[in-house]
Parts: sequence; C-alpha cells; structure tokens
Amino acid sequence: MSVKQSTERVKMHHNSLEQAIRDRSFIGGEIEVQEQGRIYRGPIKAIEITGKSVYFYLLWCAHRDFATEKWIVVKNETGAVLNKSITTLTCETDGRLTLYGPDIITGNIFPKDGNKLDPAEVEGLDLNNLPKPVIVNYR
Repeated sequence: MSVKQSTERVKMHHNSLEQAIRDRSFIGGEIEVQEQGRIYRGPIKAIEITGKSVYFYLLWCAHRDFATEKWIVVKNETGAVLNKSITTLTCETDGRLTLYGPDIITGNIFPKDGNKLDPAEVEGLDLNNLPKPVIVNYR
C-alpha cells in the first residue's frame, strides 16, 4: 500500500480531530505547533476534549529559536488549545497526526512511542526538577 493510499484511508476513518485523538494513544507523546513565526513543542500529560476545542496539557513547553537552532524552555506555558474544526487532518506513516487549520500554520501530534524532543536539548529546562509524568485518560 502506498503512503498516499494509506493517508487517504486514514482521512476517511478520522474525519475529525476529536475522533482521531480518541482512536489513538497520544497521552505520553508530544505536540508540536507552528504559529505566528514560532514552533512550540512539549510532552503531553493529558488531553481534554470539550465542545469546540481540544486541550493538550503539557509537562513543559519549549520553543525553537530559528537563529540559534536551539530549543528554549517557555516559562508558565502548560498547554495548547486546538479548534476541533481543523481544515486538514492526516495520519502519517510514523503514527503522528499532521494538522493544518485556521488557528495554526502546521502541527504534529506524536504518539507516545513516536518522535521525542530530548529534555537535555532544551535550554533553561531544569533537568533535576522535571515534572513527573502523570498519565491520565480523556476527560
């Protein structure tokens, strides 16, 4: 099966962000969102699905500095919110969801066994006091 066929098949089965999130295991994975000229990324500790939104609660958050190519911790940022009416939702062959929509330029949600940002590569992140992962189910 080609990648294109696989992608089209997943699009048919996951016609909404909410359904795709509920059908897969992303708690313990990571979310990466590009918006307003910045890329943000962090490990997902919980996901909450409400009326029009999907909330991703993070253990910590970092942004990519394009000038230095480094990841830098973002203080006091503990989550990401996406509108459920994402215009394009694609499941990639590595298990991540790729999102494009009105709220973000692009986004990736990586499954718990997927691609991870090494906390040691995040400037300003206190490696001795990292939050303990407390994995909870959907609310």
